[in-house]
Amino acid sequence: MISLIRAFSASKIGLIQRPCGYLQFLAAAHNKSIYEAAGLPTAPKKPLNAYLRYLKEVRETVVAANPGKITQEVNKLIGEQYKTLEDSKKKEYEDAFKKETEEYHKEREAYLKALTPEMKKKLEIVRKKRRERRFGIEDTEKNPEKPKKAVLIFVREQMKEISKEPNETLRQYMKRIRQKWKSLSAEEKNSYEILSKKEYEEYKKSLEKSKIKPKKSKGNGAKNLYEKANLPSPPKRPLGAYLRYLKKVRPSIAANNPGKSPQEINTLVGEKYRNLDESEKKELQKGFQEEYRQYIIAMYEYRRTLTPAMKLNVETARTERAARRARKTINQRKTALGKPKRPPTAFAVFVGEKLKEIPKEPNKLLKDYIKKIKRKWQKLSETEKNSYIDAAAKNLEKYKVALDEWEREMIAQGHSDVVRNQKRLKKLNKNQESS
Repeated sequence: MISLIRAFSASKIGLIQRPCGYLQFLAAAHNKSIYEAAGLPTAPKKPLNAYLRYLKEVRETVVAANPGKITQEVNKLIGEQYKTLEDSKKKEYEDAFKKETEEYHKEREAYLKALTPEMKKKLEIVRKKRRERRFGIEDTEKNPEKPKKAVLIFVREQMKEISKEPNETLRQYMKRIRQKWKSLSAEEKNSYEILSKKEYEEYKKSLEKSKIKPKKSKGNGAKNLYEKANLPSPPKRPLGAYLRYLKKVRPSIAANNPGKSPQEINTLVGEKYRNLDESEKKELQKGFQEEYRQYIIAMYEYRRTLTPAMKLNVETARTERAARRARKTINQRKTALGKPKRPPTAFAVFVGEKLKEIPKEPNKLLKDYIKKIKRKWQKLSETEKNSYIDAAAKNLEKYKVALDEWEREMIAQGHSDVVRNQKRLKKLNKNQESS
């Protein structure tokens, strides 16, 4: 829960101050993202206006001079400073903005002229989708509500009937409801499965009426790789022997075992596959091998159609994917090796305390509670805020000490790859040699 609160406070409320480069990203995000979504080259960036230039210049100084202030409060201080700024100084920012705007319009005009009719068509489709998403045009007709699973229908009902106890966290409250679901009999669970199926049938009918196709699953890794490189989808790799069997028998096993979770159904399929005759397994393997030969030929032909630039895009996407996987592996190793957890911020501690006090209301989301708590935080006096800020600062110092000790231990054990960076590694090695 604390990690969720910390992530929310960082991204939504802005307690963790964003770098100034983020402002430039915001100013250019609309043009940049829409062209990227259409698979076009990056468009010229719109320049920052006079106020945003000033904000970018002074923000770091104001943040440093006002520790503990949240983003809105910092921006308010900068706004007041800008209002009292001399006209000559303001004119400097305005002149720089005008000059860059003229250059931007020329570059943009040249960029738009270079677009082919096909590119313009793609751009218009993306722009239309964005408008619909932003303003909710025909939202009810075009985007029918997705069906709920049986357990979620049960939770929805229970949240209306069961009230949250005083000093009970949302996690504890949801755990209590889940325990109640687990204690239901197979017949009782089956009644919710029937409701879930009805919702799904209605959802399918709504999709047919609106002529919207349901989103496809991401598929295998190779397909995602080519899609990320903005290339046509490659031939689909055939299913292996076990997956072919699972696809064949899973619907019947799920129908005969209502109330079972997907994991339990997959376990039953696995047991059935292990007890399968060798002749049937060989038949499934034979089917896979025949399709796999065809797949290899189709993949060879597909790769022959790729230009050198396309191949380079695929390699770039592959490198990025490998880097992401490597980062994920390192993070998993850090957790397994007992890396100390970063303590929550002052605001996150405050949120955690207040969430226990607020009574649970039906059909209310976590973000609604956090908005309320955020307003309470803003109304606190500096003295009250400082009690949380000081406690968070002490915890942070303890964390840094614990992290240093853990990193020294990791280096001694030969796990230097989990240390933060090479400069840090050299510094720790020097400290160890001197001690």
